Amino acid sequence: MGRLSEEQLLEWIEDGRPVAGRSDGVGLTFTLSAAGTAAWVLRYSLGGERKELTLGRYPEMSLAKARDRVDAERRQIASGCDVAAEKTAARRVSRLGALGRKLSTCESELESISNRLAAVRLELQKEIAKWES
Repeated sequence: MGRLSEEQLLEWIEDGRPVAGRSDGVGLTFTLSAAGTAAWVLRYSLGGERKELTLGRYPEMSLAKARDRVDAERRQIASGCDVAAEKTAARRVSRLGALGRKLSTCESELESISNRLAAVRLELQKEIAKWES
């Protein structure tokens, strides 16, 4: 497998110029943005459609770990799983969960404010009643 080496990756990063998709083989691709962000991308086809899955950033994910991850993702793809779509769906579910928690917090805060307003309203009504009598 591997056409890339850790030494090459470090050279490209040190050079500082963007790298657009250097392949290690079987779809594992190394990219380096103009901002200096190095990442691993898996390029694959499923159902005749070309897809990409960002695996992680380098050096947090080493070349060896990226290769292992590609093997695992390729097994999923071989079984018909669209791993990029699964990642997107999981991210959306996570965001919805976070929004649900924020909504719950807001509802709780609104209920607390409503209760305080009701208490203030009652006090004002008592004061008005005193002045009217």
